[in-house]
Amino acid sequence: MSQTAVSPTTRFTPKYKQNVFNAIWFGEMISIIGSGLTGFALRVWAYEQTASVTQFALITFFYGLPGILISPFAGVLVDRWDRRKTMILSDLGAALSTLAILLLVLNDQLQTWHIYIAVAAISLFGAIQEPASQATVALLVPKERLGRANGMMQIGPAMSRIVAPFLAGLLVVTIGLRGIAQIDLATFLFAVIVLFVVRIPNPAREAATEKAAELARVGRSRWATYIEEAKEGWRYIRERVGMYYLLLLAIVLNFTQGMVVVLIAPIVLGFANAQTLGWVFAVSGVGALLGAITMSLWGGPERKMNGFLIFGFLRSVLLLLGGLQPNAWLIAIAAAFYLFFSQIAGASLMTIWQKKVPINIQGRVFATLRLTAALFFPLGQILAGPLSDYVFQPLLDVDGVLANSVGQLIGVGNGRGIGFLMIVTGIINLIIMIFAYAHPRTRLVEDEIPDAIPDEAETETAAVMSTAVTDHQAQKPLTSTESKTRGETMKSGRRWVLGISLLLVTLIVALAGYVYISMRLALPQTDGTLQLPGLQEETRIVRDEWGTVHIYAENEHDLFFAQGFATAQDRMFQMEIFRRAPSGRLAEIVGEQGLSNDTYNRNMLMRPAAEHIWEQMDEASKAVLIAYTDGVNAYLEEHKNALPIEYKILRFEPEPWTPVDSIVWGNAISLQLSANNYIELIRASVYDAVGEEAMNMLFPFAAEDSPITTPADPSLYSGMKNLDLTELLQVNDVLGTTFDGIGSNSWVVDGSMTESGLPILANDIHIGLTMPSIWHAVGLHGGEYDVVGFTLVGVPGVITGHNADISWGLTSLGPDTQDFYIERLDDTVQPTKYQYDGEWLDLEHIQETIEVRGKDPVVVDIYITQHGPIMNYILQEPTIAHPMAMRWVQHDSSTLFTSILALDRASNWEEFREALSHWDTPGQNIFYADREGNIGYQAVGQIPIRPNGNGRLPVEGWVSDNEWQGYIPFEELPYAYNPEQGFLASANNRIEPEGYPYYISDSYTPGYRAQQIEDLLQEYAPLTVEDMDLIQEDTFSTQAVRIMPYLDVIEAETPLQEQALDALNNWNLHTDIEGAGTSVYEAWHLRFLANVISDELDEVDPGLGAWYISGHYLRHATQHGPMLLGMLEDPNHPWFDNVTTPEVETRDDIIQQSFVEAVDWIQRLQGDDIANWDWGRLHTVTFPHQPFSQVPVLKNFFNSQTYPMRGGNFSVYTNSYDWNDPFAVWIVSSARHITDMSNFSNSVMLGSTGQNMNLLSPHREDVVQLWQEGSPFLMGYSEADVAGVTESTLILQPGN
Repeated sequence: MSQTAVSPTTRFTPKYKQNVFNAIWFGEMISIIGSGLTGFALRVWAYEQTASVTQFALITFFYGLPGILISPFAGVLVDRWDRRKTMILSDLGAALSTLAILLLVLNDQLQTWHIYIAVAAISLFGAIQEPASQATVALLVPKERLGRANGMMQIGPAMSRIVAPFLAGLLVVTIGLRGIAQIDLATFLFAVIVLFVVRIPNPAREAATEKAAELARVGRSRWATYIEEAKEGWRYIRERVGMYYLLLLAIVLNFTQGMVVVLIAPIVLGFANAQTLGWVFAVSGVGALLGAITMSLWGGPERKMNGFLIFGFLRSVLLLLGGLQPNAWLIAIAAAFYLFFSQIAGASLMTIWQKKVPINIQGRVFATLRLTAALFFPLGQILAGPLSDYVFQPLLDVDGVLANSVGQLIGVGNGRGIGFLMIVTGIINLIIMIFAYAHPRTRLVEDEIPDAIPDEAETETAAVMSTAVTDHQAQKPLTSTESKTRGETMKSGRRWVLGISLLLVTLIVALAGYVYISMRLALPQTDGTLQLPGLQEETRIVRDEWGTVHIYAENEHDLFFAQGFATAQDRMFQMEIFRRAPSGRLAEIVGEQGLSNDTYNRNMLMRPAAEHIWEQMDEASKAVLIAYTDGVNAYLEEHKNALPIEYKILRFEPEPWTPVDSIVWGNAISLQLSANNYIELIRASVYDAVGEEAMNMLFPFAAEDSPITTPADPSLYSGMKNLDLTELLQVNDVLGTTFDGIGSNSWVVDGSMTESGLPILANDIHIGLTMPSIWHAVGLHGGEYDVVGFTLVGVPGVITGHNADISWGLTSLGPDTQDFYIERLDDTVQPTKYQYDGEWLDLEHIQETIEVRGKDPVVVDIYITQHGPIMNYILQEPTIAHPMAMRWVQHDSSTLFTSILALDRASNWEEFREALSHWDTPGQNIFYADREGNIGYQAVGQIPIRPNGNGRLPVEGWVSDNEWQGYIPFEELPYAYNPEQGFLASANNRIEPEGYPYYISDSYTPGYRAQQIEDLLQEYAPLTVEDMDLIQEDTFSTQAVRIMPYLDVIEAETPLQEQALDALNNWNLHTDIEGAGTSVYEAWHLRFLANVISDELDEVDPGLGAWYISGHYLRHATQHGPMLLGMLEDPNHPWFDNVTTPEVETRDDIIQQSFVEAVDWIQRLQGDDIANWDWGRLHTVTFPHQPFSQVPVLKNFFNSQTYPMRGGNFSVYTNSYDWNDPFAVWIVSSARHITDMSNFSNSVMLGSTGQNMNLLSPHREDVVQLWQEGSPFLMGYSEADVAGVTESTLILQPGN
């Protein structure tokens, strides 16, 4: 590489060099932030594509290893080459790597191995860039200002640490990886352009070149000269004792700092949640930035060794404080000041190196320093975990060796071992600092080793000589004018740094302020008076202390207008997602991650079905929906400049709300409550894999007289075992988590079983997680309506609650309302016709265009037969099985909304049933109580009558013999009124009696919960509201009591297994937060199910066992319960044998094996201390915001906190986790109410989250704590009751 040509008139004056340094520093800082964005986004992309922590870690690995390997030779290159051109080459190389990523993204060809190569290249170029940049500082900055310069150099990484994750989190959902790569590329080019423009003195290159030539003259090869020169950096350090010890100090400090970086997260998460950890990191990042700015303005003490020792000592003390107590504020402040002091200590140490190392060898010396840091920092990270888990934590367990000594000071138990390791790390740092001070050769290194770079005056002299000024002039002493100029230059440089620093801080504060103000403005107005066009008369919106909305209106139009307005105030963005997702318009705002959802819902004709329902709706119901819609749009107009922050992050404006938006969201719930959504396909897959007998065993019948109807030709299902249902399952994730586990508990007792002598009704709805919940608590008081309860967000009226005369609650009936018809098409890829009764009929072909943010639109072909849309085309491999059309009752229209409004107005049993006669979908069990003392139950829904038994498997669509023959008449659906037993109950269990003439469902939940409810009702009678609440909160595992006797064969083989077995044997069968017994049982149960099922299914079709175990298609994943109990009765059941081993295993073998695996599994999760095995530590719940739960960083702000969770799959207090991804809960009790018909003032309710979704709202997460504790609050009904808990009152008045 050629020497940089410098014009004879170019003069490297102090002012010129300071400006050059400032320009290079600013360019590199911008580039560092851009690289931070890309690095973060690439890791996120890799994890989202693979869901593999290994892939995520490999990217980090490739970011580091290549740079380590090239570091010794990078220093030689830096010293040999022109440093400006070296930095240009490094930036261009990294830019080309980013460009390659960008091109792959643009062509949809990016794979994880591409990322490995790209980041490895970036690592290589970074290994050259870093020493070149550090060595260049000494060329441009006088040694008296090196401290400030090194402080400035630390601002970029500190800024990147704070800004990059937050910005990347925002940008990932708006411009995607493609946009982020473009930004990074622009920052690289900016840095390169700066380097092209400036000039840098380069006195080192000539000496390095001469050294290389000298080695070549004595016969050394080119490679040998590189090796020899690479040793020069190490040799220079080793020959100077003071600097050698400084290197050793740096090694120890890098090692311990690597440990600290790893320990911060687990020490905080040991007692707090991810949100707390997020702000701890944010506070610590601010400390690092302020430390860098302080150093850049101050420059550190005159003796830089004092700066290193003093601030190194202080940061060591901060490590001691950070480990003392599990307190988030203490740790955050300690971490912030630790990084603050580290910046000053690190910059001081770097200044010493720059002063003492000759310019011509700085590249090699700094490469050596980089190599030691790159080696020992990750080594500290690697060893921190094992040291904490296997050395320090056992010492501070409750019965640990140090529990009664150190434990008395810092506490014992979970996380205290990490705290002790932090303290020990601080002590090591203190010892290092004391050693450095006590060792004269280290403390006095600045005096012992002369400066290797000249003073500024000498540099100025050289610059003057280079411009042909006479020797006499060059040696003249500096005049006062020149001295003044130099002082002004120094002040100018300091002002420059201060200005840039203030600008950066201002930008951060401005961004934070903008976000805060945007959220503050988006908060609803809840007090005072507001005029709204479209309102007819004055209306009041009253909110109680828990945010429950009560609306008092003079007419029904204003009542529902105000309900729409109030709901939008609390949940507008949630409503936005809930209308876009089923309409197939999510990708417009979130990009590719919404494409599978949109494809599925377009194919399901969700929006056209909603439009058809609107066209068929009666005028009275239309009027209510129109009023509600007008209220929502009044909010959008009134708040058009202060919409929820999500709109600003995603950079789009909402369209006006329409009545069809409410209907399509209702359709989505109906679809998710349809029990047959996936189960037919999985049954067919199992049938294809293992045959009819095994299928019947794995899917036990709800009624023995209802066998699964199988076709005469088994080949009908050939290829079904290879179906990939991933796309179908991802659809539901958009709305929170899968809804297929939806269920509920509901029961009602008459006066013979209550203290009051009048009925009490209890309802407890279980549904998938969202933040906030899909339910909105509301009271509607006006016109014919005087009702309170819960409604779905975006839907007017009340769905479960009570009015002045009756109360009602509901659970999912789970009827089979969908069937797959296997069709014969003329072409499986581009069909035009399908066969039916020997004729070829024309397919209806619709092309839908899906707009995808940041991508080209996607055209979806939808093919429709008389049965419905063909579903294969949304699967990953559409031609892998026979074409299947899905028929769904919702496609025939619906009068559900009319039914809900009539139910809200009903005053007796007859009106109740009349209202429910219009309830067509989703199928529900609805319970009834009235003020006259009557109780009742009614099953509702349009349930097909099938000619050939049932719809458990797909049937031939090319013959008319399989067509539905109407629906079960409403009069013949199961119901009950004032039963002799005095109560009625449902826990999603079978409801039709033996011999019932129609097939309703085969997807009922086993009757364990229902039996427990009945037992408790009889035990607690005479009942009160408090008794009903205790039953809703019951955590007794009704399944475990049946299985535990079989576990007597378990034998402990290790001390830890002995503790686990003792916890299991002493478990009281209540799935409470505390106690290890639940954890051991649940882990055993899961391993037992996997060991029984997976070998047979996976041998035929790898992964099929996981589909079965996951429970995505089963109500609460509990239907395997009866199957396992039946198998346990036979110790030699053939499915206990593991078909992959030569031995023949029995029941007891698998029970023992599953126990050993369960203990090992929990040990990996929670460590060796069984005190940390509490159920609430494993079994947790986080309410996910949509869509930001899928976005790193943003999810830490928009998701709820993570809470320990009691209950389980088989208790009355039900919550469920995906059995293929334990133990994070995804189904919870989301809305509960208990209505006392003798006195409504005794009635209570409880949601699962708060009412408002704004991050600043006090009602965003306020109910969660009550929900977790099981503490319901007043279900205000009368004006007097509501007034007693009123928090705010908003008066709405008609406006122009």
